[in-house]
Amino acid sequence: MTNSFKYSIKDLTLVVALGVLPMVFLFVNYIGIIKAKSVYDLFWLVFAVYLVFLSFQRGLQVKGFSKILLSTLAFFISVSVLKFFVIGGAFAFRDYFQLMPFLKEYKITLYLIFVFLYLGLFKKVDIKLFEKSGAFLATLIILDFLIKLTVYGTITRPEVIDEANYDNALILLALLARIKNKGFKTDLYFLLVVAATMASQSKTGIVCLIVISVINYRYDGNVIVPFFLLFLIVVSSIAVAYRLSNDRIVNLEDVDRIKMLKSFWLIQTNSSFFELLFGHTAGYPLALNDPYINYFIDWQVVSEGGVGLHPFNYHGMWFRLICTWGWPFVFSILSVLFYWGLQSRHNFSFFSFILIQGLPMSLFYLSAVGPLTLLLLASLTDDVEGQPGEFEHGKEDSICMV
Repeated sequence: MTNSFKYSIKDLTLVVALGVLPMVFLFVNYIGIIKAKSVYDLFWLVFAVYLVFLSFQRGLQVKGFSKILLSTLAFFISVSVLKFFVIGGAFAFRDYFQLMPFLKEYKITLYLIFVFLYLGLFKKVDIKLFEKSGAFLATLIILDFLIKLTVYGTITRPEVIDEANYDNALILLALLARIKNKGFKTDLYFLLVVAATMASQSKTGIVCLIVISVINYRYDGNVIVPFFLLFLIVVSSIAVAYRLSNDRIVNLEDVDRIKMLKSFWLIQTNSSFFELLFGHTAGYPLALNDPYINYFIDWQVVSEGGVGLHPFNYHGMWFRLICTWGWPFVFSILSVLFYWGLQSRHNFSFFSFILIQGLPMSLFYLSAVGPLTLLLLASLTDDVEGQPGEFEHGKEDSICMV
């Protein structure tokens, strides 16, 4: 196999996931014949199978972030065996196992396997290509916003890949790639990301954009940049307030994520010590009914022929991971990411991105977002001095340094 072919396969991930599929679904979404997440999952599955065959020819290099992925997969397998074969399922609701909720919680293993194979074969993703692909997606977001504004005559959220929040998460990942490659600059690229974020009207995305900007900004005597960031915060606050008013949110209790938090805490207080330690058994209901988010059960479970409350009903990644794999596992992930984040400003901004996005969204579980987040995280974690993707102006300072 030639190097040119090897690199073409390597780059195919970003070209398809951030270029081809978004461009296709920009128009397919107006027809509504298929959801993007189904196509993305098929893409990851087919690509993973291909990488398995490729690994037999080339072999795999297991080092760095790959070892973390391998340890996580080993943990998942061990705990799953313990839950299903030793204990024999859930402590309660043993007669209510459902395949759909089970697959929703375990599809993250497909993403882990894909990233593990990708790293073992290609070492890391092309940071510069990630950056450029993100700019293309940001352009599509703005284009969709303008099309809908023209067609409907009112401000409507663009949805290139199923949901505006997913689109925005991807362009923020591209911004993180850009900052790693060239440092933080309020240039045309940054303004493109700001425009696409505002167009997406993602509350979580706006918060992440501000946090990433504040963490990576360094005062160099230019007073324009601080005023621009202040202006961004003010405009973002207005945009968030506009979204909340449109959603008819009167008080905090009306926010669905707050209701999910209350439901989650209720489940945790009623969980056994084993379930707190290793999580509930996927596929079995956490509860048959819920006083806070029963409408989500009706919408997402009952409508699919299922029954009961399941981890995916919470949407938030951290809630889902705790419910399925336990508190110690999530604490370990956060500890490792936090330690890595302390090594540099950029790392800390990436850690903040994962932490914040994981609260209202199922970040690692999302078909279009999860594998790319893990892939970029792995590539930046394993990046060393002298390799492509490092700061052009030299090694960045630690977040702990003044």
